[in-house]
Amino acid sequence: MSARQPSDRPSVASLIVLGSTVVVLVVGGVGLGWWLDSLLHTTPVFVFIGLATGMASAWLYAYAKLRKFLKQ
Repeated sequence: MSARQPSDRPSVASLIVLGSTVVVLVVGGVGLGWWLDSLLHTTPVFVFIGLATGMASAWLYAYAKLRKFLKQ
């Protein structure tokens, strides 16, 4: 069993970018849903769809970026 080297961990800057991107994806999905709901008068259908879409895309993005650090 070998010890992990410091280069095997994500940098602080990359984690900040990751967190910021996750927030933008979720808030963007909700914002787009809110805008569509106000346009089509269907409150809160598209807000929930936007939230689900934003959360799914944020999870996929985070998984893709952190996949190399998750290996055993």
